[in-house]
Amino acid sequence: MNTPSVTSRKRPQRTRWFVALVASLAMISAACSGSSGEAVTEDVETEAVETTDARAPEDETAEEDSTDDADDDAAEDGDSASVDEELITIEADDGPSSTFASSAMGGVRFEVPDTHTLLVTGDQLLVSTAEGLVVGDDGVSFAAVALTSQLSSGTPIETAEEYLAAAEAADVDIVPTGTKIELLGYELVGYNMEGDKDLFTFANDRRGAPVESGFGPGENAIEFVGTTPSGVLTAIASNPGGSLDDWLPTLGTLVASIEFTGSGLDPALPDGEAIQFADEGPPPPAAEASEDPDGLPPLGEPFSPIDPGRYEFLNFGLSVSIDVPGDWFVQPNFPGVVVLTRAGSIGPGDRDIVFLNDIRELVPIGGGPIQAGDALSVDDIEAIISDPPPGAIIDNVERFDLTAPNGSATRVIAFDFTGDPSAACSLDEPCDFALVTPYGFVKKLLSTSDQRIWFFPEHPTGPAAAVAQNSQGTDFIAEASAVIATLELSR
Repeated sequence: MNTPSVTSRKRPQRTRWFVALVASLAMISAACSGSSGEAVTEDVETEAVETTDARAPEDETAEEDSTDDADDDAAEDGDSASVDEELITIEADDGPSSTFASSAMGGVRFEVPDTHTLLVTGDQLLVSTAEGLVVGDDGVSFAAVALTSQLSSGTPIETAEEYLAAAEAADVDIVPTGTKIELLGYELVGYNMEGDKDLFTFANDRRGAPVESGFGPGENAIEFVGTTPSGVLTAIASNPGGSLDDWLPTLGTLVASIEFTGSGLDPALPDGEAIQFADEGPPPPAAEASEDPDGLPPLGEPFSPIDPGRYEFLNFGLSVSIDVPGDWFVQPNFPGVVVLTRAGSIGPGDRDIVFLNDIRELVPIGGGPIQAGDALSVDDIEAIISDPPPGAIIDNVERFDLTAPNGSATRVIAFDFTGDPSAACSLDEPCDFALVTPYGFVKKLLSTSDQRIWFFPEHPTGPAAAVAQNSQGTDFIAEASAVIATLELSR
């Protein structure tokens, strides 16, 4: 199964953030080698779950035909020739749902139950509960649809046979269910997956693009797998320690509603076509620390929980102080980028505030990512606000000054930024964007999230921003706004 990777059962946020940012933070490895290098990543353990009609019958022909030898052959060969698969329809959730558009997989539109939240990473659409990932002693519960075209090592994955062979090489037991589904015009064959943890076997990122995040087969889920011209299409439901009946309807909503808005599944990216965000040098330096022995404590270590209270942090290039509520975490905390998340955050783009220095451009992006239009300089942010690029919606603009104790003021422009839900989210009609720095770090502004941006056009190290992102079913923008309202210049 595709199990979201976590560092510990107590702090599931840490590793998904860590893995997703490894490539970007390599540019500032000198700053982070002392902390993040010690992170231990692992997948959550899971155990057997209840059989549903989407799984193999226990005492009928499918089991009789699937002898131990046939199971081994199916795992090796990636097909289930010994099983006459039954085409099934996964019943969708019967509650209200919301429609989203994304540049993943070349441009898709799909629905997610209103009781759940969504994280889009590369070509993976992952649905969790509104409270975040359900992580227990048995593992993680979720539903997902993904296109996989490379291993985390960068090795291409082109067929279901290669996908299953890679899973088997990671000591995953693969048992055909005797069922199959149709998804986006392709037939996907069902398998029960039983494996181990500590795996980042498959990349979420498109073949030809740098690998920034990955996932691995874990223990006990149902996964439907099929070959496409662009890689391997998968649909997954996981509910370790409980009944799959609780999560198959969520997957059913995804499968029943997803449709292409572009030309179909994007192929692998030709060499040089993926956006290679510039790495022109080190990030801006941190502000000078206060010499007052009775001053505020510094923000905590990267990738760690933080006690509620008021803190000073310097890696935003300004000496600023801020109140941090309870049950929050510090994620990256390095010169040029500081990230705070609320408990329950699934990963980048879900219930986080990202402080980013020296922003140069706003770039429309398609799946891959591929640049999907002209980059806009943020030197004239007012021009972007008054005339947003196609596919972007900017609203609720506010302007105010932050005043330091010495009387100096810093101008702030706050606004909501969302992708146009009616856009195709294709290369020709983008709805996803990225704020780009010259030192290799970017902040993606996805149409599947709501964003509130506090922009600092006169920041001493170049234009900077604090970006809060909200997922469906949460009220994080309001929470983040309350936190930003406590932001003060320390001196």
